[in-house]
Amino acid sequence: MNREKDAFLIWLHHDRDAPENVRYLFSVQGRHYDVDLRQDIYAWASGESYTYSLLSIADDGQPATDDVIRLLKDALTVFAGFYGTAKVASVKFKF
Repeated sequence: MNREKDAFLIWLHHDRDAPENVRYLFSVQGRHYDVDLRQDIYAWASGESYTYSLLSIADDGQPATDDVIRLLKDALTVFAGFYGTAKVASVKFKF
């Protein structure tokens, strides 16, 4: 949660048949986005490496702005490692 930016990210679920596909709810200033991502996690001695690929983002048919995408990336960077419970070596985005 980023109170200053009025944004929060909630993990909803992963696809049972493709666990690398995950769904989040992302809220920015009262607008709610359903976010589907591919989340690849690799374990290294230095920590986990996360790579996120955006599959879709939807808010009642309105496209996400560049600012919303930037805030989403910031939130995913914080979320990686489950809010500091796992050591994170890197976070990369393919969007």
